[in-house]
Amino acid sequence: MAIGLYCSRSVATFRDYAVGSRNMSTWVIIVSLIATYGGNFLHTQLTGYYYQRLYMLLLSLGSPLRFYLASQFIIVRMKEWLGDFSIAESMGRLCGRSVRILTAIFGIIVTIAKISAQFKISLIIIESITSCNAPAYANYYTIILGLLVTAYTILGGARSVALTDVYQFCFFSICLPILTFTLLYNSQNTWINWQKFVNMSQFNLSQIATWDISPIWDNSLVHLFTYFIWHSIFTFDPAQIQRFYMSSSIQQATKVFFKSGTIRIIFSLLFLVVIAALYTSGNSVPPKQKILDYIIQLNHFPGIKGLLITAIIALCISTVDSYLHTGSVLFANDIWPFISGSRERTDKYSLRVVRISSGLIGIATILITLHTYEQY
Repeated sequence: MAIGLYCSRSVATFRDYAVGSRNMSTWVIIVSLIATYGGNFLHTQLTGYYYQRLYMLLLSLGSPLRFYLASQFIIVRMKEWLGDFSIAESMGRLCGRSVRILTAIFGIIVTIAKISAQFKISLIIIESITSCNAPAYANYYTIILGLLVTAYTILGGARSVALTDVYQFCFFSICLPILTFTLLYNSQNTWINWQKFVNMSQFNLSQIATWDISPIWDNSLVHLFTYFIWHSIFTFDPAQIQRFYMSSSIQQATKVFFKSGTIRIIFSLLFLVVIAALYTSGNSVPPKQKILDYIIQLNHFPGIKGLLITAIIALCISTVDSYLHTGSVLFANDIWPFISGSRERTDKYSLRVVRISSGLIGIATILITLHTYEQY
C-alpha cells in the first residue's frame, strides 16, 4: 500500500497508468514479467521435481525457450506497435475494430480467470494454517488481501504494479536458499542420502526414455517433446505482453524478454536444488503428497513456515496485480470508447474510467472466488 501511495503521485494521465510513461528501468520490467509466475507455481514445480527429477527440469525449460524465441523473432518485429497501450489496440490496427473489441473481451476473461485462481490459491493456503484459528477467518483474510492489491493497483497503475512485483520477487527469491539451508541443516546421514539420490534412474540422462515416473504424468518421450514444444510457443498472454508496451524501445523490450527467460532457467535449477536437499535430508514423503504442503508441515526454525506461506501469497498477489492492471487497461482503452461512443477522450476522463474498471474487476473477482470456493 505504501508503494501504491508513493507511485500515485506520478500518475496524472492514462499513459502514466497504462504503461508507466515508458520510463521504467529494464530490470524493474524484467522482474515484473518474471513475477507473473502465479501462486500455484511453487506447488506444481516442487511436486514435479520431486517425482520426476530431470524429466521435470527438461519440461520446465520450455518456458525460458518461449521468452528467448519471442525476444529474437517476435518482439524485434513489433516496433510499429510500441506506442500502443494494449494488445487489443495493436490487433485492431492490424485487423480492424471488431477484432480489437474481441481481443479485449477475451483478454479480460483471461485476466478475471487468472485473478480468481490466484485468490483461490491464497484462500487454500490460509486455510492450511492451523494456528491462530486462521481457517475460521480465511474468507476475511482473502477479502482483505483482494482489497489491498486492488487498492494499490488503482492508485499507482503500471509503476505501482512493477515496483510491488520487485518487492514480492525478492521475497520469493530469498525463500528458496533459506529453505535449502534449513533442510540440509536438519539432515542426518547426508552423504548416504546424497549417494542414493544421484544413483536414482530419474537422475540419469541416459535412461530418460525408461523412467518410471508418477502415473500422474505420462512418461513417454512423445509426451516430453509435445509438452516442451507447446510451452515453447509464445501465446501473447495479456499481462506478459503488456510488459512490451511498458518498454521505451525495441532494444529494451528485447532485453526484457531475453533476460526473463535466462532468469527462469536459474529458478528451474534452484527448484532442483531444493528437491535434492529434501532427499539428502532423509525426509520420506508419503505417496502422492504435495511437496510444498509436506515442507510447510515440517518442523523448521521459527519463522520458516511463515516465510513459505508469505512467499506463496507474494507470488499470488504479484500475479493478481499484473492481470488486474492489464484487464482495466483493456476495458478503458479498447471497450469503453466503443460503449460510450466517444472518439475524443481527455486524460483525466480516461484515468477515471481505468481506475473505476480496475476496482470493479478486483471486487468482482473476490466475489467470484468466494462463491466458487464455497461451491467447491
